[in-house]
Amino acid sequence: MKPRRHQSRLGPLVLLWLLGACTPSEQPPSDSCWTPLDEAALSNPRRASWLTVGETALDAQGRGAFLEVPLEMGAQGVAIRVSAPGGEATCVQLEEVRDPDGEAWVTPPASLWDYGPYCQSCPERVSVGVGAGLYILPSGEPPPPSASRLQVQAVARECSTFLSAQPGEQPERLRLEALALPAVDETREGVVLLEVAITSGSVFYEDDAPLPAALAEALEEVNTLLRPGRLSVRPVRVRRVEAEDPLDFERGDHSALERLTLELHSCDEGGTPPDDAWVPLVLAGCLRLSEPVQGKTSEPEGFVPHIPDGLPAPGRAHGVFIRGRGCRDTSPRINWPTSYLARLIAHELGHALGLYHSVEEDGTADLLDDTDADNLMNYRPATASAAGFSASQFRVMRRHPAVRWEESP
Repeated sequence: MKPRRHQSRLGPLVLLWLLGACTPSEQPPSDSCWTPLDEAALSNPRRASWLTVGETALDAQGRGAFLEVPLEMGAQGVAIRVSAPGGEATCVQLEEVRDPDGEAWVTPPASLWDYGPYCQSCPERVSVGVGAGLYILPSGEPPPPSASRLQVQAVARECSTFLSAQPGEQPERLRLEALALPAVDETREGVVLLEVAITSGSVFYEDDAPLPAALAEALEEVNTLLRPGRLSVRPVRVRRVEAEDPLDFERGDHSALERLTLELHSCDEGGTPPDDAWVPLVLAGCLRLSEPVQGKTSEPEGFVPHIPDGLPAPGRAHGVFIRGRGCRDTSPRINWPTSYLARLIAHELGHALGLYHSVEEDGTADLLDDTDADNLMNYRPATASAAGFSASQFRVMRRHPAVRWEESP
C-alpha cells in the first residue's frame, strides 16, 4: 500500500467543462479538408475561458516571481498554463505552489532526481512542459485541503537537461493563465472528443472508409476500458495527411510534432481547430525519440508531448501519437491487433488526461494509492493483465478540461 500524502477535507475532485470553464466559440468551423464524423459536436465548438494571471520576469536561475492564482468559489481545482508571451518555444515547470496556510502543493527540487521529466519529491507531481506547460492541480489523490487562492512560481528549464535555465537560454518573461475547474457529480457521463489524423505511415491510410472499421472497433474497446469511470471517447472528424516519416523529435524539442500539428490544421480558419479541447489522435508512421544528453534513441509505440496534455498554447504540439511502423526504411506498416491498439490508445490517452506510469522502468511509482505494476498505466502496458484503470485514476482523468460533460437526464 502506498502511503497517503494528504489528509483531505475534500470529496473526490472532478471537472465541469460546460459550466464556467468554457464558452462557445465565436467562429463556427469552416469548410476544410477534414471529413466530419459528428455534426452535433462540430456545430457546437467551444473555447476555454483562460484568465491571464500575469507575466513575470525571470531571475538568473530562470525563476519567475510568485503570482497569485485565485480559486473561484465552488472550484475544487485549477488548470494553469505556462508559456512565453512572445510565442517562442521554451521548457517550463512549476517550481513552487503553496496555499495561504502554508500547505505545499508543489515543492522546489530537493535533489538531482527532481531535475527529470517530472519532479519526484513534489506532493503534487508536475512535469516539464516542452514548448509550454499545462498543469492541473490537484494532480493526484487524495487532494490537499481546500484553498481560496494559490501562490504559484514558474521556472524555465534548459530543454536538453531539464536543469535550471541560465541567462541566454530562457525567455525574458513567462505568462501564467488559469482556468477554474468546478466539481461535477460523479454520476455525470463525460466524453473526450477526438480529431483523428491518419498519416501516410499508417496502415489505415489507404482505407476507403472515412474512419476505418478496425480503428472504430479499437475506439469502442477504448470505451469499454473507460466505461467504469463514466468516460468515453468520440471522434468528431478525420483527415488523411502526408507527414514526416520518420517523425524525429527530442526529449526537449518537439519541433517535428509542432510542424505536423500545424499541417493538420492548415486548412482550418486561423490555422487552429475550432474547439481547443479536442484531442488529436495521430496515427503516425515511425516515431523516433532522441535523448541528446544520454545519446540514446528509442521508438515508442505511443507518445504524448506533455502530462497532462491539451489546450495548448498557440503553435505548440499536443495529442496522442501512435506508431504505425518501425524506423528502418524497409520497415512495413504495423497492423496492430485491435485489442492491443485499444490498450495503447487508452494508455496514451491516460497520459494526456494527467496520469503518470503506475510504475516506471526504474521502479518509481505514481502517487496514487490504488495502482501497482499490474495496471494499464504500467510503462509497458502489454505486460499488465489488469482490465483497465483504478478509481483514483478515473478521478484524476475526470478533472481534465478536455472532458465534455453530457447533459443530465
